[in-house]
Amino acid sequence: MAADYLNKNFNLLGIVSESRRQLKSGETPEEDRVIKDYDRECADKEREYFSKFDKFPLSEEKILRIDYGESSSQKVFDWIKNLNPDYIILVSSGVIKDSLLTEYSGRILNLHLGLTPYYRGSANAFWPLASGEPECLGATVHLVTPKLDGGDVLAQSRPEDARADDGPRDISNKNVLSGLDLLVKCIEGYANGLIKPQPQSFDVGRVFRHKDYNAQAILKLKENFANGMLKKYLDNKIERDRLKPIIGLPK
Repeated sequence: MAADYLNKNFNLLGIVSESRRQLKSGETPEEDRVIKDYDRECADKEREYFSKFDKFPLSEEKILRIDYGESSSQKVFDWIKNLNPDYIILVSSGVIKDSLLTEYSGRILNLHLGLTPYYRGSANAFWPLASGEPECLGATVHLVTPKLDGGDVLAQSRPEDARADDGPRDISNKNVLSGLDLLVKCIEGYANGLIKPQPQSFDVGRVFRHKDYNAQAILKLKENFANGMLKKYLDNKIERDRLKPIIGLPK
């Protein structure tokens, strides 16, 4: 889907397609069922929202398919260098390090589906909702540096058209769509010198890892939605958003 967005707006030279991280299993059969059921719910909603983006826009010879965790391998580095891109754009990628960061310093942009520095690391569309802070659900486009989700920020957004009756995947998928729109604008603005990246402050915020994701967190997220979390947020959206300021696009 992200490739389709980018290809419509830029000269997309190639795609590195990384396989998904293996889903974490629960410690008990009941916990495992909660995790697997939620994953199926997510997949069903993604098909509902994104079915028209289900094919890569490039021919197979322009796609490098890799296993999860191989994004910083020599194979990937050599393949990208041969393409000689102006920029590398990351969407839901594994951690990038070493030679790619050195060779393309200042030219690797990441679409982070979370609002940094409030939520960094893994599953940042999940944790604000599980933590009862929907004002921290959003997207951040930032430069990639060795610090996890710590590069200078180009701009941020919150999901558009949020509704009180949205389920967790509805609001998360809306966040993906608004984040992709933001990504296109950030690439254009940064390439043309219209956006000056701004450093992040790490005095606030939390970092989540894959190991933190469990059945208890999923059940807490569902409880938050059942208790009207989104309606309470939307009824006080201006005030709550003000307490978690973000970096918008330049006027």
